[in-house]
Amino acid sequence: SLVGFAQCSEWRLARNLARVLNSSGLRRAFVGVMVEDLKTGRVLYSRNEDFLFIPASNEKLLTTTASLHWFGPDFTYCTQVYATGTVSTDSALDGNLVVVGSGDPTFSETFGINPDSVFSSWAESLKIRGVYRIAGSVVTDESLFDRERLGYGWDWHYLSYWYAAEVSALSYNDNSVQIDVLPGDSVGATASVLLSPRTSYAKLTSTVLTSSPGTGASVDIRRTPSTNEICISGSLAVDQEMKSFRVSVSDPALFYAHRFTEILKENSIEVDGEPFVCDSTPVSATLLFSHYSPELESIIGVTNKGSENLSAEMLFKTMGAQAYGEGTFENGARAVKSYLATIGIDTSRCISVDGSGLSRRNLVSPRALVKLLHANFTGGALTNSLPVSGSAGTLESRMEREPLAGRVYAKTGTLDQTSALSGYVRALSGRPVAFALMTNHFVEEIGVIKSLEDEVCRALVHYSPRSFGPKGGRHRGKVR
Repeated sequence: SLVGFAQCSEWRLARNLARVLNSSGLRRAFVGVMVEDLKTGRVLYSRNEDFLFIPASNEKLLTTTASLHWFGPDFTYCTQVYATGTVSTDSALDGNLVVVGSGDPTFSETFGINPDSVFSSWAESLKIRGVYRIAGSVVTDESLFDRERLGYGWDWHYLSYWYAAEVSALSYNDNSVQIDVLPGDSVGATASVLLSPRTSYAKLTSTVLTSSPGTGASVDIRRTPSTNEICISGSLAVDQEMKSFRVSVSDPALFYAHRFTEILKENSIEVDGEPFVCDSTPVSATLLFSHYSPELESIIGVTNKGSENLSAEMLFKTMGAQAYGEGTFENGARAVKSYLATIGIDTSRCISVDGSGLSRRNLVSPRALVKLLHANFTGGALTNSLPVSGSAGTLESRMEREPLAGRVYAKTGTLDQTSALSGYVRALSGRPVAFALMTNHFVEEIGVIKSLEDEVCRALVHYSPRSFGPKGGRHRGKVR
């Protein structure tokens, strides 16, 4: 471990970075680094900075900054609810209730919104209008996005889980359900399984048994592809606490319509028809009410701090719809590249296939990330959205001690054999530094790589531009 750095001039910073990057934990890995003094624009250190790396969730830096470019920090999503018929004398809506999606990812507790409470408020609004029965159905219109709901190159074994939730122009509860598993009262007893929200949309089958004290937890949850049949198997020791899992659902727009129907019925509004998804809303439909999301600056704060994949994908497709008329992964990639070109990044040297970084088909260089960080430093929206060492987001439990605590604002990224950390450091000298650190193809435990990333940040925190080495100039690391 590198401890007790004196304040580093450029040459000492280069020496300390080289010491970390040449450590045994990175010896067989492919590492790319670039560090820039944001006050002078001077490159302080670089290694393999023009090579392309799998960015993992560092891809969200591209998605969120591009969304700020296309929409501005004050942008809000608007979800609209329409009626296709009129209200009869017996308090029935003689038609359908249609919810038109705008790509809003915030309809969940992740963003501080209780979606069932919103549905209940819509039910109250209907009753105020004299509607106590829907003669038709609750219908969702997700046509702003195409129906390619999974990103190119997403690994199949991700697909049961919330972090690979299907992408739709309408989202409810992060397009996922929570399953809580509790041990039974005695060894051999069937474990209890609870579903949240309590919906009939997901069908659970559990064979989990309660095992002897001290045997721990071995619970496996799988959703059958293209269905909402969820199988839970394994064992849970009688002395274990509740285990919680978040599982993705199939056809999220239908999930939205299904759950809205359930809430209407819970609020004493009858619905005659079954929920379904439509391709368009009739021009004759009457707008009843609208729901607005938090502002974009708040959305990207949640997206980056918590590394929320679904919101990144919905931003990605929303940009595609805004720029090119349809919300597709391809158009989202075009919109991101269009933005990158405006800040001087060579887009022929970047590949974006999704918005979250879940795909291993994304490629970007450390130089491109540092250029993006430089371009977005003064506005503040990106900096404020990032995890903070020792205090916020995915860096909350990293670099918790002084002097690193509160000085590193950076986006994490993790996939199998892939790790990245890119962002800003506020050095003890007061100097702001941008950095990108990308590591691919390692065999060490991920904790080893994360610890080395933290040591890089330690060196950057101690950077001071007071003096130069014997020859001055920046230091280039070896190509590895």
